[in-house]
Parts: sequence; structure tokens; C-alpha cells
Amino acid sequence: MHTWTSPPSSGALTDLLRSSLPQRGDVFVKRELEIVSSRPSIADLPPLLPPRAPFLPGISDVLRTANNNEEPATYQSQQQQEFKHEGGKRCTTEGCTSRAKHFGRCWRHGGSVECKASGCPNRAKSRGYCWSHGGGTKCKTDKCEKIAISNGLCWAHGGGKRCIVGGCKKQAYERTDNYCNSHFQQFRDSQAA
Repeated sequence: MHTWTSPPSSGALTDLLRSSLPQRGDVFVKRELEIVSSRPSIADLPPLLPPRAPFLPGISDVLRTANNNEEPATYQSQQQQEFKHEGGKRCTTEGCTSRAKHFGRCWRHGGSVECKASGCPNRAKSRGYCWSHGGGTKCKTDKCEKIAISNGLCWAHGGGKRCIVGGCKKQAYERTDNYCNSHFQQFRDSQAA
């Protein structure tokens, strides 16, 4: 293996470096640094190409006209497209295209679990109970036993939407255009007038 050896010291090089620095006795004074960029200046760059002439077609235009001989795509209804792309198991009842929940059936054909509360015909949300009987997620506020609507909070603790009218803190719904029921009535009456 080749070992590195330092070049022989040259007094001429040291003298040259020292002579380029201004001296005041034995104290050296720093000179201003000169910044040299490794990037070429704008003047050194080649000129920009002129913009494409409007009468020359772009590659996308050429490809588009080349494919015009093909038949246009047939469009399906939104329901057909959603069914085509939806995954998961389907209801086993003949003619039903809904998704299966439990027992291979959709909720219309008996695939839902009924609420455990005696005499309640509603479907269970969680823990075997419907919303009215305590199913669903509990509010995350301490000592609150209500059901969470959104963000883990019940209506009383800030879950769900609020009316878009300034200062109104009542519940709002998308079906009422994000107004509370009273402001939605006013909004509907003003639209009818």
C-alpha cells in the first residue's frame, strides 16, 4: 500500500502568501473575502427557447386526434359505478345487492342485531343496545353517560354540529342546511317569500 508523504516545504510559497497580506508589525490584518460563485452567470447561459408557436400542435393534441377513431367510452349510472367498485360481501337474499351485515344478510333482510332491551324493535349499535338504550360510544367527558355524537363528545359537551347563525349554540344538521330547527324555519320562510 502506498503511504502519503507531505510535499517538501517551499519557502517561496510561504513568502508569496505572506507578501499578499498587509502587515503592521507582527500583526496580520484580515482582508475582505471575495465571493466566487461556481454557478454560471445569466450572461453565460444559452438563450431561452422561444415559446411554442400557436399553430404547432402539442404532443397531447396529436395523441388526442390519433385516438379519435376509437369509440367513446360508455358511461354507467352512478349506482352501477358504485356497485362495480364496492367490495365486501353481499346480501344472500335473491335480487338484493346491499352489503351483508350479519348472518350473510343486509339489515332489511334480517342481518342486523336487535336491541337487547325488552320490546325495543331498533337495531343495536354496540354492546347489543340501540342508541336509546345506551348503545354507541360514550362521551369521553368524565362522569357523562350520554352517547358521543362526534369527536367522542355528546351534544352537551361540544359534539355534533352547531347552527351557522352567529351566537346560536343549538344543534344543526345537514338536512337543515346547517341551521338549527328554528333558524331553518326562518330561512325557509324567507326563501318562500
